[in-house]
Amino acid sequence: MQWIKTLTSVIVVIGLLAGGLIAFTLWRNAVPILAEPGALERLSRYLGSNTVTTTTQSTWPELITPRYAVRVDTLVDLAVESLGELGWDAVVVGETDGASETVTITAVVSTPLLGFNDDVEIRIRAIDAQTVQLEFTASSRVGRADFGANLGHWQRFRHALESRL
Repeated sequence: MQWIKTLTSVIVVIGLLAGGLIAFTLWRNAVPILAEPGALERLSRYLGSNTVTTTTQSTWPELITPRYAVRVDTLVDLAVESLGELGWDAVVVGETDGASETVTITAVVSTPLLGFNDDVEIRIRAIDAQTVQLEFTASSRVGRADFGANLGHWQRFRHALESRL
């Protein structure tokens, strides 16, 4: 009978530690857990997906693909500056002479807690001569869940970029 109590205590402690680690990680990644489309859908995604992508039709307000009233080359320069500020290693693929339709920037981000590497791809597309669309994708290399890390990458990048506009 004593072993049942001991086993129960061990299971409870492990559950509390796991729950605490998940809560800390979500807090550290500054995920908007209570925002639309709701906490259950968000938790399901944070605990069941390792990729985040902006789209024009996203039900998550922060993942709607943004547009900016600048030229492609200007936004590329600002994006590279932002990546440097964040300490992410970036590589620009494509021409940045202002005439290009699309420029892709890739970067590698290391997570602060365990040092996992996540891959980031930023595509800057010309909509017209003075408007561009920025598409962002971040994917974890390890695991099936990112605990909101990739959303955190997007939010930190977007804040750094938009503070320069």
